[in-house]
Amino acid sequence: MRAQYLVYMALLVVVALILSLLERSISIPFIIPGAKIGLANLVTIIGLYTLTTHSDVIKIILVRVVLGAIFAGNVSNLMYSVAGALSSCVAMRACQVIFKDKLSILGVSVVGAIVHNWAQVFVAIFVLNNIWIFLYLPVLSSVAIVTGMFVGCIAKYCLFYLTYTTLYQRKDKLKNFM
Repeated sequence: MRAQYLVYMALLVVVALILSLLERSISIPFIIPGAKIGLANLVTIIGLYTLTTHSDVIKIILVRVVLGAIFAGNVSNLMYSVAGALSSCVAMRACQVIFKDKLSILGVSVVGAIVHNWAQVFVAIFVLNNIWIFLYLPVLSSVAIVTGMFVGCIAKYCLFYLTYTTLYQRKDKLKNFM
């Protein structure tokens, strides 16, 4: 069982890495600079709903962010990625715990997208030493609501069909994801 769990985690890392690299390579016509859909966050959400511990999700995030930075050749963005991914994971997990049956997976995803953007803006303020970057938060938050709902819908769909696979056996944990 432990080997199957590790294989499942490795598959989540690979999928997250592929989605991250794919998103970097495709030019999405957002008017807002720096805005992305956040496809790799899909794997974080799936991990939060299927893995047994929160630390396993954090391990997947760290491996994905580091390998993504290495493969994309952009290690300078590592601190932005780590801050955004980890803070959104913690916020989504907090929403899961605090609002157990009151917040759907779409709501959890939207919270994660907003917190991800906020964390990256805080890092930018620190790195660039410019407080005026805060003015960008309302715009990024608006985009985060839309992209968070999109990613949440995909995650809901994936989790629904994941219950029918033999890859992951903990179906009891998936029963209340909607």
